[in-house]
Amino acid sequence: MNRRIIFFFCLFTLYSISTKAQTTTQAFHSTLSAKDSLLLKNGKASAFKLYEMGIGSQAGKYNGSQAPSYKPAVIEKNPYYLAAAFKEGSIDYENMHYDHVQLMYDEVADIVLLSDSTHQIQLIKEKLKSFTIGTDKFINIWVDSNVTNLYASGYYQALAEGPVSLLKKEVKKIRERIVGTEIVYQIDVTTDYYVKEKQNLYLIDGKKAIIKILNNKSQELKKYINAERLNYNKDKETMLIKVVNYYNLLNN
Repeated sequence: MNRRIIFFFCLFTLYSISTKAQTTTQAFHSTLSAKDSLLLKNGKASAFKLYEMGIGSQAGKYNGSQAPSYKPAVIEKNPYYLAAAFKEGSIDYENMHYDHVQLMYDEVADIVLLSDSTHQIQLIKEKLKSFTIGTDKFINIWVDSNVTNLYASGYYQALAEGPVSLLKKEVKKIRERIVGTEIVYQIDVTTDYYVKEKQNLYLIDGKKAIIKILNNKSQELKKYINAERLNYNKDKETMLIKVVNYYNLLNN
């Protein structure tokens, strides 16, 4: 199917959907409504946006990526980033940037969900380069992305960016345990921090690690840490953000 046919298919679909769609094809069509377009941007017609994203040519794959279902008890423990609610953000999807989309980041499955008023759809990971939720930015790093020392593929939060970047990876895992006659769900959270320099990724595994990684400015960084009274044990994240930002300032 060539691009012109795909485009006119998207336009035709906008006027042919039913709000009470029952079949898989109708469910896909309902995601393309003019009123509740998934990717409406700056008042442009949704057909153009869907066409740009290539959803028309990937209808089966896109429609098949539905949001995972969790038990209410799991949702209460929050498997998502920040909260179990969609928030406004942006995406860089298939080399196109889209603002004002409703997103939720599932940290258990490491997937990003996009919503309109009636649907929750999992974005295709290979196509999603980066996204924001509010002012928080996440980048997608893959094993085959030429990044060395990569501990795990997935979405990393960018806490500081420059000649070197500070990345945060929060992993959530659901654990079940039996209490009396009931199954109780618990979510265990693991948080790691990394320095990314060019194509190298370094795990920060202790308070001395950041100085060792950025050793070409070690003396300046030590003086800065003492002057600012930064404490790794009391507030690791703030300390690392300030040190990396200061390092980037020294290298500008």
